[in-house]
Amino acid sequence: MSKIKSFRSPGVSIDRHVVREGPSPYFVAWRPHTSRMFYERKELMRWLKWPKGTATREKIDEWLDSFVVETAPDLDMAAIEREGFGPEAHGLDESDPNHQTKMVT
Repeated sequence: MSKIKSFRSPGVSIDRHVVREGPSPYFVAWRPHTSRMFYERKELMRWLKWPKGTATREKIDEWLDSFVVETAPDLDMAAIEREGFGPEAHGLDESDPNHQTKMVT
């Protein structure tokens, strides 16, 4: 079973599929008289040949940008070395049942 998100505009149609098995996500794009499957945005945009500066191209870029996942912030390694990963790093008080647990190093 795949989850599908679609973009439709006159002269272009793009479906983004997210599947459990196999490469994910992938795109199925249609333009008049042909369609094709892509795994990368760059190849999809090259095949569409939609000129920059047009309203449709801006909408396509905006739609594709909506799927970009924000990356996690970098870890503060100095704080980790100072405090560790265990419960002592979280400032637990005596009322917490995990107060006396320690991380084995």
